Amino acid sequence: MATIGELAQEFERLTKIKKQAASTEAACNKEIEHVERQLIDAMADEGMQSLNLESGMTLYRRTERYYGVAEGHDKDELINALANCDLTRDLVSANYNANTLRSRMAEIEANGEILPEEVSRLLKLTEKHKVGHRS
Repeated sequence: MATIGELAQEFERLTKIKKQAASTEAACNKEIEHVERQLIDAMADEGMQSLNLESGMTLYRRTERYYGVAEGHDKDELINALANCDLTRDLVSANYNANTLRSRMAEIEANGEILPEEVSRLLKLTEKHKVGHRS
């Protein structure tokens, strides 16, 4: 059985590895984005849709489409329109973000406020113990 000191040192070692990996991943993603833009342009210039590498990897151009709120309108207008359209009604539902709810509850508690009974009876509080750290 490991001692508390050994466990603490192992925790520290792993958090350092995780931090380094995240930093390396972010830097790699930035480099990939830069090279990807150049590669897309080069493939377009050559009229190529795909490219097979000796390693067996195949690269191909693709287009992703994103939809959002049109200029001059707000998100609530779009949500209402989607909710009232037969083709998109199933995309819209009343929901909440768990992290936002957690933050709001912390604010409410810090301000000494109390939620109405009809809301508080529907909330379940679960606490999870974790080890915090600073470097």
